[in-house]
Amino acid sequence: MVVVHRVAVSDRGGTVRFTADGDTVNRIASGDASGRSLIEVPATTLDALFAERAPRVVKIDVEGHEGAVLDGGRRLLASDEVAALVVEMGEQGDRAARSLVEHGFEAARYEPFARNLTRGSGPGRAGNAIWVRDRAWAEARLREARPISVNGVAV
Repeated sequence: MVVVHRVAVSDRGGTVRFTADGDTVNRIASGDASGRSLIEVPATTLDALFAERAPRVVKIDVEGHEGAVLDGGRRLLASDEVAALVVEMGEQGDRAARSLVEHGFEAARYEPFARNLTRGSGPGRAGNAIWVRDRAWAEARLREARPISVNGVAV
């Protein structure tokens, strides 16, 4: 099940200024954002968002704010319930990678046609990175998942 939360996620709760004129790269505004279209957005932390129940997999795509997001999720990251994260590494990629390694995650690469995981290229990698703590669970999930077709090719 996928659950969508309409909030910004950071290292603290409250309200943040968020850009509204960047299409798919809108982000939390930092520093001088003069000349940008901004909106106020409620913010929370991963720990507050998942205080009741930890998800097995977390997807984080926060346009360069990943270090702060992970700082606000120390309790969640320490939970054995979280088996994997998919994190789009951006400006804070090195900081995010260090945090994930400290919490027992390792970088992995998914090979869709073989349906398996291999060791990833390591900390600081730009783009989407898969971070796995429970490798056995992730590999079993990949083997058991129903195949889908992408551009006519079964994956």
